Amino acid sequence: MKSSAVVLINDRIELKNLPEDIQSILRHRGLLTSGGEKVSFCGLLQSADKNYVFLPRAMKLEHSSLPCLFSAIRKYSRHTANLIDSRDEGQSLHGNSELLLINEILTDYRQNGIYTRRTRLTSVDRGKPNWSKTIKNFAPFFGRKGPVYLNYIGSSSLNQQNSEVSRIHAYIVKQLEVRFAEILFGASFYKDDGLPSPQRLDESYLISTLTSELQRLYSDRDIRLISALIRYVQRLYGPAQSSLLIGIKGFHSLWEHMLRFTISGAIEINAKFSIPTYLTIDGEHLEAPNKGQRTDIIVYNEESNIYGVIDAKYYQAEDLKSAPGWSDLLKQFFYAKAVKSLYPDSTVKNYFIFPGQKGVFRLAYMKQRQTRNSDKLYPEIHCLYVDPQEVIEAFIEDSVLEALSKQVAC
Repeated sequence: MKSSAVVLINDRIELKNLPEDIQSILRHRGLLTSGGEKVSFCGLLQSADKNYVFLPRAMKLEHSSLPCLFSAIRKYSRHTANLIDSRDEGQSLHGNSELLLINEILTDYRQNGIYTRRTRLTSVDRGKPNWSKTIKNFAPFFGRKGPVYLNYIGSSSLNQQNSEVSRIHAYIVKQLEVRFAEILFGASFYKDDGLPSPQRLDESYLISTLTSELQRLYSDRDIRLISALIRYVQRLYGPAQSSLLIGIKGFHSLWEHMLRFTISGAIEINAKFSIPTYLTIDGEHLEAPNKGQRTDIIVYNEESNIYGVIDAKYYQAEDLKSAPGWSDLLKQFFYAKAVKSLYPDSTVKNYFIFPGQKGVFRLAYMKQRQTRNSDKLYPEIHCLYVDPQEVIEAFIEDSVLEALSKQVAC
């Protein structure tokens, strides 16, 4: 069984460097930067003959990284679905329900194998005795110690591994393994068990057969599996398989989300900041809390009494052109000022965290034009670079980036 070819590309690649059919899909789905010249997408774009996987910028193009990326996207989708205020983050996800469905079917196969139909057979003098039915159907022989049944009604379980539903399951799993096994799990797990293809492959027949099987099931696992197979045929089978898009537009939201969960000491104090208020000509004060300051991440080290104000920047940050602009700097200056106003006896430090294997910038600060000295009115901003692979792995494993956590709060 040969898997589909996988082409690895970094997010923010220039659109002109991609095949025209892929350019067309990305353009049609709006997966471009505001200027329309670069890709803004991390995930899978599947064409008729190839899988194009876009990895986060500054991430090494290694096939071993794929399962981690899609695990992170699945986890992010669960988090944003449960958040009271998700800041519309869920809207940036594409093909999320398809990703969850495909992962569910393939994970079930890895744990349980091909579906087996379980049938209970009733017989005489064979299998496990069913005493209630035996008493109803046979007259006992009464001996000294009480009634004795010379015959009994028993039941036994027959496992059918070559039913039509088993063939449908095997057929679907094989298709999914070819297309997604390497991407979601790193390697294929499918073992050909010699089952022939289903009698018919049209959608109506597959759904009818699976639905009929569903009505006779009682096992929770079997019900979940057959229901998932029905959803797959309804939504992804046939012509719909020619292309598929699964991933996230604007990886910056996931970048911020992962750092928030992998840096220890994070606290929430946005609700304590002053809020914009407008005074009308009639003397009414109109508060606008939704227009107030919203920091990405703030960490606090009680021992050192240090607050770290972190802006998770999904920037290349390798030269002045790709570095944060004035609006980014200005927000950080004011965030530090806002935190200092709440905790005047504490030390407040500012940070940009970029994705990268190695850093280019160490600090961002304001310099006076005349004296060329550092302008002390503006607090300096430390620039840190973190390997996206490390952040993703820590996020999906619910672990903490210890070195980074110490760095931003000391």
